Amino acid sequence: MEKSDAPGQRMFSGLRLRQVREKRGLSRQQLAEKTDPPLSRAYIYLLEGAGEDDGARRPSYDVVVRLAKALDVLPEAFSGEPETSGVHQASDIKIPPALRDAVERFKIPDGDLEELARFTFRGRRPQSASDWAHLWTAILSSVGLELR
Repeated sequence: MEKSDAPGQRMFSGLRLRQVREKRGLSRQQLAEKTDPPLSRAYIYLLEGAGEDDGARRPSYDVVVRLAKALDVLPEAFSGEPETSGVHQASDIKIPPALRDAVERFKIPDGDLEELARFTFRGRRPQSASDWAHLWTAILSSVGLELR
């Protein structure tokens, strides 16, 4: 897959970026400063106004990854349809007991918890806290993110 076809960029939604940023309680300025290297507040503002068909304001995959790292989510968090009833809270999603245990034992962030809670592979899910932690670290590694 070419970088221009990366999932986090191809379907980038500025509204999803705004929802994730607001869920984290960050201002545009705080998010801009938290990215490494920093972005401008004005650029964040422009990105949040970007739609899927707005190629002029669609960020590069590198920028999507930097935003994801700053917000402690996967790049795909900025793709798809915006949440119309507000951003899902972890309590809105059925969390398997072993995943809850993994979150506590391995300090998995809430944003990652929500992504993991949606995970199935061929209709199956990890069965132990260690299996969930292994999956989480494998995903982080595969998308170029590091454990905090």
